[in-house]
Amino acid sequence: MSYESARTRVLRFSGALLPFALAFAFAWAEYSKAGSIFLLALCAWYALWNFRMVIESRWALLIIGFFAAIALKDGIVWAFMDGRFLAFQKSGSRVLSLFGAAAMLSAYPREEGERIFGIALGLLAAAVAAITVLERLHKISSVFNANSFGMLFCWFPLFLAAVQRRKGGWRNEVGAIVVLLVGGAAVYLEARYNAGSRTSPLAFLVAVLFVYAPGKAGGKRFLMVEYLFVVIGIAVLSTVFIPRLNTILAERQRLWFAYLSRVLEHPLAGWGYMDEKSNSIFLNLTLPQSWRREAFVLSGPGPHNSFLAMLFENGVFFAIAYIGLLGKRLLAAFPRLSLFDVSLSAYLIFMFTDAMAPGGISFLGFFLGACILARDSKPDLAKA
Repeated sequence: MSYESARTRVLRFSGALLPFALAFAFAWAEYSKAGSIFLLALCAWYALWNFRMVIESRWALLIIGFFAAIALKDGIVWAFMDGRFLAFQKSGSRVLSLFGAAAMLSAYPREEGERIFGIALGLLAAAVAAITVLERLHKISSVFNANSFGMLFCWFPLFLAAVQRRKGGWRNEVGAIVVLLVGGAAVYLEARYNAGSRTSPLAFLVAVLFVYAPGKAGGKRFLMVEYLFVVIGIAVLSTVFIPRLNTILAERQRLWFAYLSRVLEHPLAGWGYMDEKSNSIFLNLTLPQSWRREAFVLSGPGPHNSFLAMLFENGVFFAIAYIGLLGKRLLAAFPRLSLFDVSLSAYLIFMFTDAMAPGGISFLGFFLGACILARDSKPDLAKA
């Protein structure tokens, strides 16, 4: 048996199991390091069998190369400038995660890859819903944190709605509306009555608006306006204090001010990734006393904004490059309504209120990396 024949058989067999393996890894990695190790093992498996397709994709190499440059920077800082090994370890793992995600996406035709991720998201949504119900009924002890339901559940109804709208016809349109109403209600009610993620209902609503944006041009314009809003928004809100808005944002402006105030101390290399202990020390020194200070210290790490996190951890040049790369990805949205484009429209809102790193080895980071890699307008990462 030739290598290509073996590769084809392995990828076909792996594809049948991948939705279940991904769902298991996504749920497990949210609360266990063992889950993250399992997710990295999946990445290594696909990288082993499909590395050539990744190497042939300029877009994949650009994204992976960007994060490899961050890992190199962290390695140099650790080795020669009294940096921390943890920062190098984190950025290095993201390179493998992104390479594995690219290998998964390029292993199957576009719609098949989307179906695989869609099934995984459905299984994840079912698992987190069941666990949340059991927690609320006090049948089991707490597994996820309060934000997990909204941040893990919302993706599956968005996937279903995108598929139904893409098919067209009045039955599918009605089905999409029903799915979005049920999904949106679940996310909102969890946030409203069970202190769940308050960002999830807004992210879900924005993604719904994107799903119903008029035509391809309208959808692309929607994404770019949304992107400008979040990038300019964090630039303004981390420098101009607005008391009423700060209250609405649960003291996040004070948190952003605290992180931005230290950027000029390491403007080129940044501070690197910080774990909870390091962040606790950092915030105790820089964050003014407020009713949310203890919560921010305990719930770290990070400044609760992806763009500010990139600036703080890696310096001004990496932050500018990251903004440009993500903008380039959004400009490549369509020519069809894709799970990955719809998910990015929701991710932009999540990224505004949390520090999600593409390629992170938990569900939110891994799926964000996959969405950035899955540039649907060119056949870089999928077979035609």
